Amino acid sequence: MKCFLDFKSGGALCHILAAAYKFKSDQGWRRFDFQNPSRMDRNVEMFMTIEKSLVQNNCLSRPVIFLSSDIEPKLLGKLKDIIKRHQGSVTEDRAASSLIVVPIPASLEEGEGQSSVILGVLGFNTRGKESNTECGCLGRGEL
Repeated sequence: MKCFLDFKSGGALCHILAAAYKFKSDQGWRRFDFQNPSRMDRNVEMFMTIEKSLVQNNCLSRPVIFLSSDIEPKLLGKLKDIIKRHQGSVTEDRAASSLIVVPIPASLEEGEGQSSVILGVLGFNTRGKESNTECGCLGRGEL
C-alpha cells in the first residue's frame, strides 16, 4: 500500500506506472483489460514484472528473518517453509535481520496443553537496531 502513496519523482508509484506501461507497450495492447479471462496469465505476468521492478529499484524489500535457536526444530522447519513461500529469507545474523522471531517463555502462556504456538516478533528499523515503537507484538497461531 505504501508504494502507491510514494508520489516522488523516481518513487515507487513512478516505477509501478512505468513498468505497467512498458509491459502494455511490449504486448501491443491498446488498453489494460483486467476483465478478460484470456488475459489473466499476461496480467499476472505484468504484476510480477512490476514487483521485480520495485525490488530492483529498492522501493520494495523482502523480509530477512532471524529465527531464534530456542524454537522447536519441528516448528522451525514449518516457519522456514512459510518464509520461503512468502519470498522472505532466513539469516543467522541477528543484526542483519529485519524481523526476529522468538518463542514466548512458558510462564507467559495461557492455557497449557493447547496445540497453538506463541511467538514473539521484534521489529527492527532500517538500520538494524531494535525498535520499541515499530513492533513489539505477540501472536498466537495454529501451524
